[in-house]
Amino acid sequence: TLGVMAPVWGILSDRFSRKAMILRATGAGVLTMILMSLATDIWFVFMVRTVQGAFTGTVTAAAALVAAGTPNKRLPYAIGLITSSTFIGNTLGPFIGGYAAEWFGYRMSFFLGSGILLAGFLLVLFAVKDIPPHAADTDDAEGMAANGPLHRKSMVFFILINLLLLFIIRFASDLTREFLAVLVQGFLGTVTGAASYSGNLLGVIGLFSAIVSVLFGRLGEKHNKILISIIMIAVGALCNFLIFSFSGLLVFTILYPIARILVTSVNPLVMAMITAVTPGHRRGFLFGVQTAVTSAAWAIAPLVATAVSINISNEALLLATAVTLVLSLPVALLAGFWARQHREKTGIIL
Repeated sequence: TLGVMAPVWGILSDRFSRKAMILRATGAGVLTMILMSLATDIWFVFMVRTVQGAFTGTVTAAAALVAAGTPNKRLPYAIGLITSSTFIGNTLGPFIGGYAAEWFGYRMSFFLGSGILLAGFLLVLFAVKDIPPHAADTDDAEGMAANGPLHRKSMVFFILINLLLLFIIRFASDLTREFLAVLVQGFLGTVTGAASYSGNLLGVIGLFSAIVSVLFGRLGEKHNKILISIIMIAVGALCNFLIFSFSGLLVFTILYPIARILVTSVNPLVMAMITAVTPGHRRGFLFGVQTAVTSAAWAIAPLVATAVSINISNEALLLATAVTLVLSLPVALLAGFWARQHREKTGIIL
């Protein structure tokens, strides 16, 4: 439901108000978290989660607001910062929620989550300034139009190629997501300690991903973002292949976080490129489509991973990840070649 509704909310944010969309998403989050704490059976949870996916989407709404008011040359850093804050939340949330559930029960952890979202709702309501839809067309966008009018077909093709790249990358990075504890258990040779070890790995990945997203955002302001992305994807593929080839806990512990951190850090660089060629008053829709694309990959990857795990082995997921990342390289190269060939017509900033 998140993937289906995200483009709709994106269109509404472009037409009416981006701040209103953030308030809608956080407000819906508050209500659904409270309802989750009151759940009495699995079907009630299922219905609430369905509603939650349809009416939330805080990160997408916030990214659209930030992108609308950011000059194109600063987009890699701005989107990297948004990504970094998401990683921090994804790291601290399970950590705090786990202790809250253990000490006070699962229902109280949902109440705690709703309280945090309520604080975010109030912060946006009183401290965030909205950007009128058509005021979102930055000076950079006007400059591109003056120096070389955007050719719609060229722009759309470039965006579609990069959305395909994001889909493949998200699919690859999510192939091992649900099987991390199982992989760790296999390397440990025992169930004991596998869960805590996996949790620690995820904590490290989340922390360093937050740092790396900002650093590569800065790097992307000065250097070729496609080239940086290709290098990170290639290194991520190599790490997964080495883990598969030299099975061992030490190799896994060192290389798996490196691969995940590098691959997930590609997203803000790619989004910065396609956001820069999108008019400011259409960027909400762009981020909605991006959410739909990555949500589709997020939903499909576990299904494919399950089939690979059952029919081949858990370790084969690492090889599948490496192969998928390698397959994304021609897509990235095509995006870079197209952008270089059509730079004067489209104003694409590499």
